[in-house]
Amino acid sequence: RWVHVWHRSLALRDADGVIRRMVGYVLDVSAEAAAKAQAALVAREMDHRVKNSFALVAGLAAAAAADHPEAQGFADEMRERLRALAAAHDLSRQGQLEGGAAGLRALLERLARPYGDAVAVEGAEVSLAPEEVQPVALVAHEWLTNSVKHGALSRPGGRLRILVGVAAGEVSLDWRESGGPAVVAPAQRGFGEELVRATVEGQLGGAVAEDWRPDGLRLALRWPGQALRAEDAPARQD
Repeated sequence: RWVHVWHRSLALRDADGVIRRMVGYVLDVSAEAAAKAQAALVAREMDHRVKNSFALVAGLAAAAAADHPEAQGFADEMRERLRALAAAHDLSRQGQLEGGAAGLRALLERLARPYGDAVAVEGAEVSLAPEEVQPVALVAHEWLTNSVKHGALSRPGGRLRILVGVAAGEVSLDWRESGGPAVVAPAQRGFGEELVRATVEGQLGGAVAEDWRPDGLRLALRWPGQALRAEDAPARQD
């Protein structure tokens, strides 16, 4: 039968560098390998169920909106939020399968893909802890949606730059819009803005700063993440 082994050895050389002896050992790790394979099987099954749950909830929202046309807008927004969370789940799962973690820049680039060159993601790549992935995805999706509806991405030629960084254990995400309509601060907060604040403060333990500049909205997200700086990426030139 086949067995899984862990092998380590060392060559012993004489004064002239000639190998005279080899010492080492071979350890049977079949039990550990079997346990790892079983865990991977369970993880794949759970991954399948999570995806089915996203699809089920989206389907329920669509069915409810069919009976209540006045709620169609809310149902559409809910389905979009679910798609963003599903995308975050896929990225997080991919990182786990590859033995790593989801990257913040990779997550943002995936969410911004439908907008092409209008969105530039720059700065350091940052590894996200599993519990950070979906909250960050939800916040980024809300901001992208608002930009498409009211901000820079609502007009041809509008631009969005997202700058990612990390220092002293704090992750930063700076959102800079330009080329859109004149910015006016809202008179009151909508559901999406309340959702963002609750997510940032309750799940990330961070804070959001807003700067409603007439020439383009500025947003700053900060949180004490469990992130590590993976590499410095060259800044993308406009």
